[in-house]
Amino acid sequence: MTAGRPRPPAPRLIVEVRWGPLQGKKACCPPGQRIAVGRAPTSDLAVECDEEMADLQFELQWDGRACTLAHRGGDTETLLGGEAAFAGDVTHGQDRKSVV
Repeated sequence: MTAGRPRPPAPRLIVEVRWGPLQGKKACCPPGQRIAVGRAPTSDLAVECDEEMADLQFELQWDGRACTLAHRGGDTETLLGGEAAFAGDVTHGQDRKSVV
């Protein structure tokens, strides 16, 4: 890196609601942090209108290079790549969706 040049910003994880009345709603996560997604208004990404989603459905952990999913929704399934998952690696652009 050349002296005097600003360091590039650390990559952020950006999570976006893709469908429904909250389409386009986003949450950002810096490296070393996690995003809680669920119906509760206290979630980092709150999807209050989805009655099938748990108050805390899943968490996404971001280390600056890789994103991992951890299911937190009890009996309500979290789908990753169309399959029920309790944990897994999330790739860029991959859909995450919860259903009963």
